[in-house]
Amino acid sequence: MYSGKNLVCHECKKLFLFSEEEQMFFAQKGFTNLPKRCANCRLTARLRRNGDNLEKLHDTNCHKCGAVATVPFEPNGLRPVYCRACYMDVRAEADTVKTSATA
Repeated sequence: MYSGKNLVCHECKKLFLFSEEEQMFFAQKGFTNLPKRCANCRLTARLRRNGDNLEKLHDTNCHKCGAVATVPFEPNGLRPVYCRACYMDVRAEADTVKTSATA
């Protein structure tokens, strides 16, 4: 039913993927508009809105695909850090394994 869509971020003007999982999430929440910002710009905007310090943000490379991801913590190298899209994939895989283990 859903397929990934490439969108342009209004903040940084870069191309980002509006994944199938994100589209399903938007549909479940009843959101009708497409996202205007990429995940990194959404995080930055949310932190600004909440009055958080933007100096807390750290750029790192995704453990799975190598894309640059901005995270609100300093990675210590002990655990993998994923971009939003890869994190959603890893989380879906974990949920599938968890569900099949209980069945």
